[in-house]
Amino acid sequence: MNDFANAKDFLLLADSSQRLGLINTLKQSIAPFSYQSGDQRFLLSSPYLQSEILEVHELHVLQASLAQIGFSQVKVIIYLRDQIGLASALFSQLVRQGAGISSLPFPEDSSSYGKYFKQICDHRSTLERFAAVFGEENLIVRLFHPQILKNKSVLEDFLDIFSLAWSEAFVIPKADTKAFAKPGPELLGRVNQKIPPSPSLARVKLRELIMESFEQLFTAQAYEFSSELFQAYLAAYAEPNEWVRKNFFPKRSQLFPSRAMPEKTTRDLSEQELDNIANMLADLWLEQEKT
Repeated sequence: MNDFANAKDFLLLADSSQRLGLINTLKQSIAPFSYQSGDQRFLLSSPYLQSEILEVHELHVLQASLAQIGFSQVKVIIYLRDQIGLASALFSQLVRQGAGISSLPFPEDSSSYGKYFKQICDHRSTLERFAAVFGEENLIVRLFHPQILKNKSVLEDFLDIFSLAWSEAFVIPKADTKAFAKPGPELLGRVNQKIPPSPSLARVKLRELIMESFEQLFTAQAYEFSSELFQAYLAAYAEPNEWVRKNFFPKRSQLFPSRAMPEKTTRDLSEQELDNIANMLADLWLEQEKT
């Protein structure tokens, strides 16, 4: 099945006629397959299942909804990514969506964004949450890393879970987003504070122009962590990662391949410099929106 929409929005409809309507719609979509012989398997996919459903009681609502739709058994496939790559990708994703976050938070950051990053990056917490609802025996945990994925391909690795062979006839979707290089996310987060997303046609077109500009300028290289931030992330998640390794990957000597601190190739801009550049860009774009 296609992407499972916005899982958080679905859960917020709990005990409402809209939610029951969506459940009935999903029932109808799988009804044609229910008459086929043999076991039927369906795939419900969404990045929001991990990034937005952060409470156990929300997962219980999801579990109950899946039972109402008619699923008799649920397996949860979870890909874990090393926290350095995950945090930089999450930072870019948030500012692409219009968030006004202006810096990648340290693991100990107590702000709302800091807490959100910690919830996403703490893989032990994620696995314990899903295991508490669906059962650890129903978790299929894989590692998202080129050195570990089958043939260095997440698609081939995913097919391997279902013992399906790769076919050259498959239509491979083009990757639509890349993580921004520094200082792209810092600038875009500041621009978002002055030009937040809006449903107006003029703002939608302006946001498209802004994103095109950032795509051209800041996707050629990987995001560069400062030495302090790099070490903070390694230290903060060393213990949770070791717990995951022992419980799910006991044959591995460490959960993820080691990451070396990347060589610095750009000068970090000061907060004032970032503010000045973002303000200038926002003012120019806002003037363009008026024309």
